[in-house]
Amino acid sequence: MKNVLTVEGLAYERNSRLLFKQLTFQLFPSQILHIVGANGSGKTTLLQILTGLRTPLIGKVMWNGISIEKNNINFTENLLYVNHRLGLKSTLNPVENLYLYLSRRNLIHKQSKQKVIHDIYQVLEQLNLRDCSKRLLMQLSVGQQRRLSLAKLLLIKADCWVLDEPFTSLDNAGVAFLSALMEKHSAEEGSIVFTSHQTNYSLSSGIKKIFLDPKPC
Repeated sequence: MKNVLTVEGLAYERNSRLLFKQLTFQLFPSQILHIVGANGSGKTTLLQILTGLRTPLIGKVMWNGISIEKNNINFTENLLYVNHRLGLKSTLNPVENLYLYLSRRNLIHKQSKQKVIHDIYQVLEQLNLRDCSKRLLMQLSVGQQRRLSLAKLLLIKADCWVLDEPFTSLDNAGVAFLSALMEKHSAEEGSIVFTSHQTNYSLSSGIKKIFLDPKPC
């Protein structure tokens, strides 16, 4: 089967403290994996390992049966990682930020700038952010900035979404919008890994959960 993320025997240690060990699972198309844990339990660290940004103490991560270290180009082309730091520049407006992000992923070289900007405005409309399109990121509320980060999910086609605390700072409408977006991605055979410290979200009944417990210092 294509587009399967496999994790085998992961362990990670920080400052002589073991965050997790013997972590093993598989994520198949259409599946949603919810990683639950308190602050300090290693949720973000685990996502960084899954996306190749951090090396585990032991264990391996594979995409379609091949280590992501050896299959990096194929994996990153099929991966969209949205973390809690947003990855946006405070001195740019939403349109400029998203255009820069797409440029860095080499996704606009075959399209005209006018077409890309048109698509960005359409996405901002869906997120109720069109009226904020000329304002600098630093002038947006935290909730508006979080919604802007969701634009990446609408602009970029990727089989596997990795989302770090995606529901944080969203209002009820934002939570409902993101939940529907995740359900749609799953229905289209996409896979999702997301983290939170809460356990209940109105998502597919087939959702898988992994609980990470904070270890004593």
